[in-house]
Amino acid sequence: MAQNDVPPPIPGSLASISIATTSSSDQNTHEIEQAWIRKQTHQSTHAKTFTSFIPDSRHSWERLLSVPLLSRLCCMDRHARQAYERGWEYFERYVLPRYIVDDEGGVTHKAESGEREKHTRLYSFHSSSINMFKEFGVGVGLYFGNLITLSVILAVAAIMNIPNITSYAGQDWSAGQQTLKSSSNFNDIVLIGSAYCDLTSFVSCPTCDIKNFNEDATSPLSLDNRYVQDTATGNFYFRKNNCVMNANFVIVDYATIVFIFIAFLVMAWFQKKAEVAFDEAKQTASDYSLTVLDPCMDATNPDEWQRFFARYEPDGGVIAVTVAVNNRKLTRLLLQQRQLRYTITTKLMVDEVYDEEIGFEKQDVPVFTRFANLFGLMLPAHVLHEQLMDVQDKIRQEAASGSYGADRVYVTFETEEGQRNALNKLSVGLIAAVTDASGKVPLEDRFRGQNILKVVESTEPSALRWDQIGVPTCQKYQERFLSWVATFAVILGAAFTVYAINRGQHEIWTAVFISVFNTLIPIICTIINSFESHASEGGAQESLYMKISLARWSNTAIIVFVVTPFTSVLTKKLLFQVYTILFADLVTYPLYRILDPISYVSRWVLGPLASKGGSQASVNSYFGGAEWSVAERYTDTTKTLFLCFYYASIYPAAYVFTLVALLFNFIVDKYCLIRMWSPHPMIGPKVAETSRLFFIVCALTHAVLSSYWWSGFPYDNLCVDSSITTAGTVITVQSSSGGSAVAITVSSGPGYAYCDQDLIRAARFPALPSWQGSRLWMTEGQADMVWVVGISSVVALAFVFLGFFGTGIILTTRHLFKASYKESGKDQGIPFTSCRGKISGYVPAFDVPFCEHPLLACPVDTFDADLLLDWVPANGEVGYGPYSLCSDYDLGGVVEGETRRELFSRVKYYEMGGERG
Repeated sequence: MAQNDVPPPIPGSLASISIATTSSSDQNTHEIEQAWIRKQTHQSTHAKTFTSFIPDSRHSWERLLSVPLLSRLCCMDRHARQAYERGWEYFERYVLPRYIVDDEGGVTHKAESGEREKHTRLYSFHSSSINMFKEFGVGVGLYFGNLITLSVILAVAAIMNIPNITSYAGQDWSAGQQTLKSSSNFNDIVLIGSAYCDLTSFVSCPTCDIKNFNEDATSPLSLDNRYVQDTATGNFYFRKNNCVMNANFVIVDYATIVFIFIAFLVMAWFQKKAEVAFDEAKQTASDYSLTVLDPCMDATNPDEWQRFFARYEPDGGVIAVTVAVNNRKLTRLLLQQRQLRYTITTKLMVDEVYDEEIGFEKQDVPVFTRFANLFGLMLPAHVLHEQLMDVQDKIRQEAASGSYGADRVYVTFETEEGQRNALNKLSVGLIAAVTDASGKVPLEDRFRGQNILKVVESTEPSALRWDQIGVPTCQKYQERFLSWVATFAVILGAAFTVYAINRGQHEIWTAVFISVFNTLIPIICTIINSFESHASEGGAQESLYMKISLARWSNTAIIVFVVTPFTSVLTKKLLFQVYTILFADLVTYPLYRILDPISYVSRWVLGPLASKGGSQASVNSYFGGAEWSVAERYTDTTKTLFLCFYYASIYPAAYVFTLVALLFNFIVDKYCLIRMWSPHPMIGPKVAETSRLFFIVCALTHAVLSSYWWSGFPYDNLCVDSSITTAGTVITVQSSSGGSAVAITVSSGPGYAYCDQDLIRAARFPALPSWQGSRLWMTEGQADMVWVVGISSVVALAFVFLGFFGTGIILTTRHLFKASYKESGKDQGIPFTSCRGKISGYVPAFDVPFCEHPLLACPVDTFDADLLLDWVPANGEVGYGPYSLCSDYDLGGVVEGETRRELFSRVKYYEMGGERG
């Protein structure tokens, strides 16, 4: 009996429920079905097989606390407690990462999900080292490595800026910032050491127009109030900032920028080395495999591909071939069928029988329920049955439409040498692969003597999106264009919201909205990104990373700057908002991740409730772990860096806040990785490579904006007008709050005229002293330093554009004509088959929320599942068959025999030198 014909368990069904499916013509299949039902009935009502695990003396503190406590508080009977215990067993054995305790040589290796044959243990937060992250894939390892490296860079930058922090808080700047130091308000204290200036005076400016100055404050003495009116004469007087900037501030800031640029370049170089080191330290399927991107449509026989590629392996050892076919529609229908069956069984009462041929009687439902049904919610069982019948009709129609052509071919060699030989021999430029025209490719290296194959090193199996492989390129570009339009619409919507709140003089609410929206941005961008098709998780993560980064950068730093009036830069209006957002990065977001109310409610409330009458699968569904992505975690880091570098010139303490935030994030994320988060696909370095560019852009932003920050001093839009002389006087100003009048002294001396000191809003690039025109506001030393920093920003911009974008353009053009493959790292000399239990293969798999393991869109009797799959089934006695969509349970009565196999991708395993027996 073929393994793939074993009837699968019905996730979430009760043991006493019998489900009548279309009968199979195979009597053995029917007997196995009945054996499966008897086995389920014989076990406890809520039982799920978690047998033969090697006992583990260590459990998470949460399990040790929750099981005895909740079993008493919820009055669980023996069966309910067992179901809840099995939920925790599923969480710790299948969701959380574990390492093999008795591995050879004392080296810690990550265990397969559900490993039974070897002694495994949960990773310890205290004893696990930084080297453990390589076991989670290159992408995850590089993320944690970057956090440490960035922390070192920020620590040096913070030390370098101690002179600026102490100078801002010293007597030479704003008379020692006594207003802040004498305040008992925490909001004032945190701004000590920033460029906050409260040393001001009112001067006469006869030619000034009040429309050129913002008027946001309610008190006439507020620093945000840039002008007052004499109640006696009606004349206006304008606030002048008397804080004097010296060149030392710029020198320290400039030195920091140079250091950060050099450090980021060195970090990028080391990161490339680290990518190779991570790859060499962890053997994965991509080290042995290549992907054919343009196979012949009718080349669906794995044997043909095995014979073609065997010549490149020294011993002829092609271990496995996967031919992925374009059956996306059929696969989605089969997954939908399983989902509907699961949903129906969860709605049944104990001892209720469901027969698919009979269905349910139509029920009368309340008005509210009928309204919810319009949105696909609270659907009654008879409606779900009707949907199931409709899906099954579509499956019949789709199955009858014919066989499917090849989309991709994945070839796995026994050695790394075989893969490298094939890639070196077959790699060509894109034009040659598309046109099949090249005099440099001999006939023996052409598939069927004609097709010049486009081959690349394979992506990790767990990072492949099997349902999106082969989507037409035109469709992909349409989807990405629309998703980016939606992303920019979200950014603009947030900008207008911040602008409206800020105009209402609610600065604290502006910061609160920004913090809340930063939390929502990953969710919104994930929804938008879900409409894009990507063949690999790495590509999807890269696209998501760019969307979240741009949205968070705009929301965190750029929008705040745009809505803040230029003359309020040295006031609390801007600086306190910057501090508030940095504080949220430091405390709020990490605490939210580690407290994760949704996950704790699922495990501590919904899990115990489901154990009292629900199926084991429904209990396990609340122990799935929190979803996360490397892309989102990278954007959280780059967002904090961008905000820090954006305002570091006027708020150097941002380096300290960012340093602490990075270290705190490292600690929290490490804990979440081993105790809370769901498994993450083994993505490659794609997101890390994109992040390198974003880090450089952060440093470039620092360099460009630094010149503008220093050119804008003293941020009052007032320039000396030597043709006007003002005598000192005292004016009377009526309080805007309706109180008594206030006397204000107007300084004597030269008069002033309006001058626009805001070069960035005037679109002057680079920021140079020559933009001042006839009315000068920069001191001589300030002008010299602004010139140096401005010219340096041009050099930095040119370097980034030519070094990154220019190189990318050159390489893209080159790859049109020449092969892009280049060997990375050393051949470890380890055979693929010796990595059993530590490696996976290219088997089409689909993660679904109602099943503890992926569902396989292929027969499972043509390959060594123990070798090519990196998980062990919970129902160990039955095997992998229940997880195959190519079974009687899914297609019984629709398609029979070998014809059924033609509808699915082909995965075939070969013994060394021949076909598997």
